[in-house]
Amino acid sequence: MKGIDIIIVSGYRHVGKFICSKLGELYSGKVYAAGRSREKAEKFTATMDGRIKPLLLDINKDIPASLLASAKLVIVCHEQDNAIFAETCLVAGIDYMDISASYRFLSKVERLDDMAVNSNAAALLKCWLKPWFD
Repeated sequence: MKGIDIIIVSGYRHVGKFICSKLGELYSGKVYAAGRSREKAEKFTATMDGRIKPLLLDINKDIPASLLASAKLVIVCHEQDNAIFAETCLVAGIDYMDISASYRFLSKVERLDDMAVNSNAAALLKCWLKPWFD
């Protein structure tokens, strides 16, 4: 059974910080600000009173299954060229959400629908967050 851990990729950048902050209020200690820079993740999470934890994660490299083992949801706030990370999440039964607006990328993720269904996972694509920032 998966936990309720939530990983926000690029969680220490503008949109990611916002999402981390909101989810950290609801799921304190279960939200991870992830990205390629452990230093940036630690700097941001140090201001969050333990509600958000740092995580070193480069979605362009092979991801050990143990790194995602407790994740229930991954939210990506980072432009991607391929759907390998999305596939990794969906095959593992991890719900996947992407903030990207790139049709070219999102159409690749859409092709993973059968895989998501077979793994009892869901993907939410092209999330519009603009009203939150007004």
